[in-house]
Amino acid sequence: MPRVLLIFLTMGLFLLASAASAMAQNIPELNADDIRKRLGEPGFVVVDTRTNQEYLRGHITGAINISSQESRMYRDIARFLPQDKNTSLVFYCRGETCSLAPDAAMAAFRAGYRHVYTYRGGYPDWQSKGYPVSTADNNTIRN
Repeated sequence: MPRVLLIFLTMGLFLLASAASAMAQNIPELNADDIRKRLGEPGFVVVDTRTNQEYLRGHITGAINISSQESRMYRDIARFLPQDKNTSLVFYCRGETCSLAPDAAMAAFRAGYRHVYTYRGGYPDWQSKGYPVSTADNNTIRN
C-alpha cells in the first residue's frame, strides 16, 4: 500500500509541475529590440528577477528588481508592482535556462496583471547586443 501511495504522489507532483510549465509557456515573450523600443514608455515596467547582488552589478537601464527571496517566492509580487493592473510588465533573469522570470510572470498574471511578458534571452542577451545597462551607482553604461 505505501508503494502505491508513493507512486500516486509522484505522479501528482509530476502533473502539477507539467501544468505550471504549460501555463508559463502561455506567457508571451518580447525580445530585446521590442523592449528597447518601449523603455521609458508610461505603463511599461521591466522587472529583473535575479538576486539583488546581480542586479547591482548590472541590469537593463530602468529595470526594477524583485527577487524571489524578497517577494517570498513571488507570492507577494503584487506588493512590489504598480497598482494599475493594465501596466505592461516584462520579466527577465539570467537567460534561456533561468526559470525565475517565467515564475514571476505567472505570479503577476495570477495577481491580476494581464499585460505580462517574459524576455527569455535575459540579461546576457541584452548585454551581448550592447544595449544600455546600469549598475548600483545608477550610472548608465553603454557597451
